[in-house]
Order: sequence, then C-alpha cells, then structure tokens
Amino acid sequence: MKGSAVSLFAMVAALSGCTVGPRDLDAHAVLPPPSQPQRFAPHSGPEQSTRDTEVAKDWWRAFGSPELDALVDDALHHATDLAVADAALRQAREQAGAVVGSTLPQIDAGFQTQRTRVSNSLAPNVTDATQYLYTLHTAQVTVSYGPDLFGGNGARIRSARAAADVARYRLEAARATVVANLITAVIQRAALADQIDAAKTSVSVNRDILQNQVRRQQLGAIGAADVATQQAALATAEAALPTLVRAEAHQRVLI
Repeated sequence: MKGSAVSLFAMVAALSGCTVGPRDLDAHAVLPPPSQPQRFAPHSGPEQSTRDTEVAKDWWRAFGSPELDALVDDALHHATDLAVADAALRQAREQAGAVVGSTLPQIDAGFQTQRTRVSNSLAPNVTDATQYLYTLHTAQVTVSYGPDLFGGNGARIRSARAAADVARYRLEAARATVVANLITAVIQRAALADQIDAAKTSVSVNRDILQNQVRRQQLGAIGAADVATQQAALATAEAALPTLVRAEAHQRVLI
C-alpha cells in the first residue's frame, strides 16, 4: 500500500510538472509610457500643439515632386542593404514556418508491391504453372506526434516568430534610413544650390560696386580707403563661393 502511494505521488508530481513551462514574458514586458501631445511656441503667431498621427509609408510623396519620387524609388530598388535585410526576413519566416511544422503531427505513407514465384519443389505438381506466382501489396501509414508536455515547442515557436518580427523591423528600419538619408541629401543640396546662387549674386553686386567705387575715386569723390574696403568685401564674397560649391558637389555624390 505504501508503494502504491509513493507511485501515485510521483505520477501527480510528474503531471504537475508538465504545466511548468517557459513563462510568457510578453505578459510582463515593461512598455514605454504613451506619448503626450507636444506644444511649441513659434517665433510669431499663437502657440501650436502636435499629436501622434500615423505616417504613410510613402510620406515623401507629400512633397509633390515627381523627381524626388523617382529618386526614392530608384534608391529603394538598388540599395544593397535593403536586399540583405529582405533576404534575412525571408529566411527568418521560412525558419519560423519550419519550426511550426515540426510541432504538427507527422504523417508518412508508403505502398509496396511484391511479386513472388514459388519453387516447383516446394509446391505439388499441377497442370497450370501460373498458380505458383502471387502478388503481395503492402500499404503502410505512420502517424507520429510529440506532445508539448513542458511547453518547449511553444517556446520555440514564439522564439522563431519573434526572430521573424525582428528581421521585419530591421528591414523597415533599413528602408526608413535609406529614404531619410536620401531626402536629407536632396534637401541639403537644394539649400546649397540656393546659397550658391545667392553667393554668385553677392559677388556680382560687390564687383559692380567696386567698379563704381573705382570710377568715383578717379573723379576724386572718394578716397583709396573706400575702394580698399569694397575690394575686401568682394574678396570675402568670392571666398565663400568655393566652399559652397564643394559642399553641393558632395551632396550630389550622396544622391
């Protein structure tokens, strides 16, 4: 009787252990606090507030520039980082599917045909020799399933799916990085182009002023100091132009 009680206790302990598996960490994950509306005071006008809104995946099309849309489409199509991230995502999804498939019941079916002739020495003499031939058909179906007693299969499935989610987030991050870097370069190049135009205008204006100052000096209206001051202003305007040109060329290479 004592042995039966010990066996019963061991069985109950084993079955209760089956309920002890990996904990669902998602239920205890610490989430960041929800974002609050932001307020900012512009240099002029009333105070404004912003709220979280869903951003479209092709948000750059809101600029309304077909040239920019074409640049972004070309960058997304030829970016090697995106190709690598996309391949990693496909691999992670295939691995997750394989893990899920390994936990399902496995079915194996087979069919075999065998034709045999019995030796005449082992059978009585008969008139028709074909009765010594017989055919054997064998069909076999095997079903196997491993029960998830301790939750290991469920944990492997969650881990594989989480890896696929990570790969998807990495692809989205790589895509956002490519688009953001490209658009930043385009905007900076446009700004530098405007600065170059302004610098060229400044050089032209200062050169005209210098010519006017030289004529006035020849007429005796102003002295040499005024001409020297204007020459310095022209040199300053001309010195700023090469730096802007090099910066614009660098942004053009990035694009």
